[in-house]
Amino acid sequence: DEDALRPPCPTARNRHAFDHLFAMPHVPSYNRSTVGTIPPHIQTSRRFQPVDAQLEAAHDEMYRMRSASMLDMDDMLRTVLDGLDALGVAASTYVFYTSDNGYR
Repeated sequence: DEDALRPPCPTARNRHAFDHLFAMPHVPSYNRSTVGTIPPHIQTSRRFQPVDAQLEAAHDEMYRMRSASMLDMDDMLRTVLDGLDALGVAASTYVFYTSDNGYR
């Protein structure tokens, strides 16, 4: 689903926070197409393609943008917690964060 790959939109302040620091973790099985370890119905699928350098760079960029977006989440949470503290209710307040992993 093309919409599932829309990149996160971190703020300008955090957008480049991780540009030079890291890429997506590559576990030993990353980008492996070893015949015999992949079910035949997946091996023959048109969607089963090794990751080329261009797609790998896109994955890494998506990973950095997600990480930068989390800095924005930290900033927003800090604003909420500071507000609760300013009201004098922080010690008696629970804060829950949930996510629905996006809405379509």
